Order: sequence, then structure tokens, then C-alpha cells
Amino acid sequence: MNNKIKSFDVARGFALFLMVHIHIMEECALPDFTESFYAFIIHLLSSPLTASLFVFIMGVFFQISDKPTLKSSIIRGVKLIALGYFLNFIRFTLPVYIALNLDLFTLEDIAPKTPLSYMRINDILQFAGLALIFMAFAKRYFKNPLTNLFLSLIFIAGSPFLWDFTTSNIYLDLVLENFWGDSVYMNFPFFPWIVFPLLGMTYGAILKKVKDTSRFFLYSFILGVIMVPLGLYLFSLNPEYISLQAIHDFSVGCTDYDVMIYMIGTILLFIPFCHGLTKYLPSNFIFDRLCYWSKNVTSFYIIHWILVGWLAMDISDPSSFGSIVLIILILIATDRLVMSWNGFKQTYKINNLI
Repeated sequence: MNNKIKSFDVARGFALFLMVHIHIMEECALPDFTESFYAFIIHLLSSPLTASLFVFIMGVFFQISDKPTLKSSIIRGVKLIALGYFLNFIRFTLPVYIALNLDLFTLEDIAPKTPLSYMRINDILQFAGLALIFMAFAKRYFKNPLTNLFLSLIFIAGSPFLWDFTTSNIYLDLVLENFWGDSVYMNFPFFPWIVFPLLGMTYGAILKKVKDTSRFFLYSFILGVIMVPLGLYLFSLNPEYISLQAIHDFSVGCTDYDVMIYMIGTILLFIPFCHGLTKYLPSNFIFDRLCYWSKNVTSFYIIHWILVGWLAMDISDPSSFGSIVLIILILIATDRLVMSWNGFKQTYKINNLI
């Protein structure tokens, strides 16, 4: 099982590598970089291999672990949700408020958002918290892993009927939008994003039972080979289709079934690929860093976002070279700060928040 776990850690570490690229491109880079061929490749890869891969692997690890109880999972889920909103304040609301007062930009520059409305953003931590609570109940009451697969198919088909449903109560709507909201604030609404951790649970349950893991990963790879071109073809038929470069815009928020097929297929391809790398290549510096980032995924995510959020206040690099340098610096700084944070926790015996 150790080699299988390493495969998932390498995959999730690479997802963090891509994630830093995307966030720099969104917050700090200008068209010279974002419209380059390098950026096109990053968009194409990051659409399925960042947030969706994170929560898919979260589902895998949750399923193969015997430790989490229903109570501990609910508590952890609530903490993740609270942490997500705390991060919204630290990375967006506070620096944006300061930047506005320093006249670094205006409200028109960030419209329709405001410093306070940034608190409303539903990001991966909020979704992960909700998903963890749902997975805990699913693991307790749905013993057959195929039940999660069946639920996933229902959610893929049924989610569009829920999107952007509102009531006459504005405060209730602010809560409900986390489940099916379709706006600039909802990056990962529960429907349909719960599909990824549920499929991860199915994947983990089968992987835990099979004796021939090589054959299992081969079947996963073949299924991915079928689903990726199918998803891209269906996406090209979408009336809103512009180009493959725009696929990243459709891979967040209320993601439709065509892009989801592409994203799931790429994950089913990528995990066996990482398994092959860890199986046939010796341990090396790259694997070590990717695995370290993966094992500290929440710390890495929070630290890198704080750096990016505050840098975006006054940094916008016009050149591709400058943007790549910034990405490298953020990666190195985040890596060092995660190590420092772990050392601090060890020294002062601070328990992990999650």
C-alpha cells in the first residue's frame, strides 16, 4: 500500500505545482503570459489536475483509512469551512481594503466584488469541509462502494436542475448558494463537485480490495483514454464553446457533464501515470518535494494564497519571464514557510487544526 500511497502523493504534489501557476496567472500576470502557449498547456492540465484531483484523492484517502470516525470527520469538516472563510479575510478582504485606501486600485477595478463580498467566496476549503461531512455519512451508511458511483451519476445528471435556485430569503440564499450557486463567488458548489470525492471513495474502495494493482491501474488508464477525448468532443459541441484554452473557465463553478467527463478521465489517466513513475523510477528530489507538499496540502494551500493575495495588491508583471520567475519564487517561499510552520508546531507542540 505504501507505493500506492506515494503515487497519490506525487499526483497531489504536482496538482499544487499547477495550482500556483494558475493563481499567479489569475492574480498577477498580464496577457503577454496568460495568452502564451505555456499558459495554454497549464490551463489544459490544471482544469482537471488541481481542485478536482485534490478532492478526488481526498475521497481515496478517506475510504482507505480506518481512522476517521463520524464525529471526528464532522468536527474536521466544520473546522475546514471556518478556515476557508478565515482565509478569505486574510488573502482578499484585508489586502483589498488596504489597497483601496492606498489608491492602488479602485472599486471599479474589482467590480462587482467589494472588500466585504470577498468573504462570500466559496473555495476549495469550504467545499472540502462540506464534502468531508457528506463522505463520513456515506462511509457509515453506504457499505457498497458502487452506491457512491451510483450517487455520482445522479448528481452529474441532476445538478443542473438545482443551479442558481433561490428563495425569497437573502440570508438563506447566502447559505444555499454554497450548494448550487452559479456566480463569481461560487468556485466549488457542492453540486456537482461532490462527484469527485465520491468517485475517489469508489476508486479507493476497489483499490483496497484488488490483489493485482497493476491491472487495476491499467484499467483506470484505459478508461481515462476513452473519457478524455469523449469529454473534449462533447465540450466542443457546447454552444458556449470558444476554444480549448477556455476550458479552465468551465472547470470551476457549476461544471457541466462534458467538462466533468474530461476532468474525471484525466484523473483516471494521471494517477496510473504517477504510479508508473514511482514504481519504476528511484526516489529523487522532485518526488520528495511533491510528496512533502502533498502531506502538508492544507498548510501549502493557505500559505501560498496569503503570499499571492498580498502580492496581487501591487504586482502585475507584464512579461512571461517575470511571471515565471514569480511562480518559482512563490513555490520556493511556500515550501520554506511550510517547513518553518511544521518546525514551529513541533517546537511548541501545536496540534494540527485539521
